[in-house]
Amino acid sequence: MRLIILSIARLANIQEATLRKAAETTEVLLDHEKEWKLGKCILRFPEILQKITDDLLLHTLCDYLYELATTFTEFYDSCYCVEKDRQT
Repeated sequence: MRLIILSIARLANIQEATLRKAAETTEVLLDHEKEWKLGKCILRFPEILQKITDDLLLHTLCDYLYELATTFTEFYDSCYCVEKDRQT
């Protein structure tokens, strides 16, 4: 996890401590039902990793990633994160 934080901080050109503080203090609001569904799916990641470690069945990760990709697609279709360029 620390590597991810360092990578994000480096790419965003901000200090690691600043990023950590923002992550710990920023409130995340999930208003749309698809946001909730995606958030719950993402929060299951540690549970999936533990299950893989316990069972040594890697297909569990594949199943989870497929579910995550499907859930993200539903979210992206319902909640526009980036304004689409209407001219192109």
